Amino acid sequence: MNEPSVFNSPEVTMDRDAIHRTADGTEVKHRYLHNMYGFYHTMAAYEGHLLRSRELNTGKINRPFILTRSFFAGSQRYCAMWTGDNMAKWDHLEKSIPMLLTLSLSNFPFVGADVGGFFFNPSSELMTRWMQAGAFYPFFRAHAHLETKRREPWLFDDETTRRIRDAITLRYTLLPYLYTAFWISHTEGHPVMRPLVYDFPFDESVLDEQKAFMVGDGILVRPVVEEGATSVSVKLPEGATWYDFFTGNKMAKSASETVISDITMDTIPVFLRGGSIITVKHRHRRNSQAMTNDPLTLYVALDTDAQSSEGKLFMDDQLTFDYESKGAYSFQRLSFKDGILSSTGADVPRNARAVDPEAFAARSKVEKVVVLGLVNVDKIKSIDIKYTSPIKKALSPAASNISIGAAEFEVDAQSGALLIRKPDVFADADWTMTINM
Repeated sequence: MNEPSVFNSPEVTMDRDAIHRTADGTEVKHRYLHNMYGFYHTMAAYEGHLLRSRELNTGKINRPFILTRSFFAGSQRYCAMWTGDNMAKWDHLEKSIPMLLTLSLSNFPFVGADVGGFFFNPSSELMTRWMQAGAFYPFFRAHAHLETKRREPWLFDDETTRRIRDAITLRYTLLPYLYTAFWISHTEGHPVMRPLVYDFPFDESVLDEQKAFMVGDGILVRPVVEEGATSVSVKLPEGATWYDFFTGNKMAKSASETVISDITMDTIPVFLRGGSIITVKHRHRRNSQAMTNDPLTLYVALDTDAQSSEGKLFMDDQLTFDYESKGAYSFQRLSFKDGILSSTGADVPRNARAVDPEAFAARSKVEKVVVLGLVNVDKIKSIDIKYTSPIKKALSPAASNISIGAAEFEVDAQSGALLIRKPDVFADADWTMTINM
């Protein structure tokens, strides 16, 4: 927690009028230094991790992971943070969302709250709902006081255990999308978790929204934060098409709030924004490292008016600073337009090192593509796939053979959904999938 704590005091911390003397004798009151202590504490820990990594002489410098409770402007360069000692109460779950949104807008993107509440004991319903919400926090962690009851998922009843497992699995599924969102935050400054008004500044109806939020620019989440809820209301911002994340069904346009009825304990209201492309991994593994080379699924949620979508995919070794020092990463721009889904090298932000195509090669392939909102899907005759530039040598020695051929596909004419099976292209490559009507 790394702040000067003095628990046996009226303010449960060091007195704000306590005097600090600098090396030159200057006297400074504690109130001006309290948060700076946490800042320099995390800075020193960060630099210590780097020093140790260099001294191991492995040729690699690993990225430190540091978690803090005390922070100041600039701390985001060194660590993640959590909001401190909350309680296992419904209003604390609800208030965690505006707290994290405020921190995110303050340019601290890696933020989270103690899932389940630090003090007191959550009911199975509260623990489930908090896990479902926490799966979309940038920093996702369950944490509790030593004197609370044990709350590992398997200590609840079987249904609660399953629901918590599903929420955690969803988090792992979204890791490629979240990792890309963090890269964009790192290079361009956009928060990972942000209020609806950030992406929809001209929709006055979302100005004071406190329960729903965006994750990246493609996913809208409205966690269930009310005890015993059987329905929830969510305002889907205007100017975009919205799809149910789990069913792919297009949401009806409404000038007022959309009411999601028949809420069960399994329900998490999550929506895909039309015009976006989301990357996920569906293989269930014991940890994220085991998922490194797993195949990707692309969800192409079309803007139904323009029949187009865009997204990005960032990949690197997930461990070192080679992306920064050697250009060892892949950054692909995904686009759907005029019936063609394409992957091309994305423009590198000005403050990022240019990609060295020979310094890194991601071995993940695309195993499935789901296109939502496509018109005239019943008229599709074939889908042709080809690489549009040579494949990296590390991925395929036969880089000159760039033609793949026709893909298997299925359509749902009623919903406008298209499923492309096993396109078998490398995610870290330039390619096109052309729909022939």
